[in-house]
Amino acid sequence: MAKELGGHMKKEELILFPHIRKLMLAKGELSSLQFKTVVNPINLMIHEHTSAFELLQSIRSIFEGYKYSEENFLEVKKIIQKMEELDRDLTLHLHLENNILFPKVVMFEKNRLNL
Repeated sequence: MAKELGGHMKKEELILFPHIRKLMLAKGELSSLQFKTVVNPINLMIHEHTSAFELLQSIRSIFEGYKYSEENFLEVKKIIQKMEELDRDLTLHLHLENNILFPKVVMFEKNRLNL
């Protein structure tokens, strides 16, 4: 997951998000933008989000929904708590981008380009 998300985050931070920022701030001509449309890069990010979510579901299953018993309390409590924290943070991240940011950017671009 770290390997997959590391590359994904670089693409977001170094390519997609700067492009979105230029799109939002552009006045007039849009020829300086890196992509003809933001739809394809966003679809790629959503596909990668889906892969990350599938990995997260596997982790949830392995950790039995982040439950721990008295038997493994001391040994795994901290690990399970950290995994659950990662799960919450990543789920929120995926939701914010897939369901809020990306649809708004696509709509903004369509309105801007009169598509």
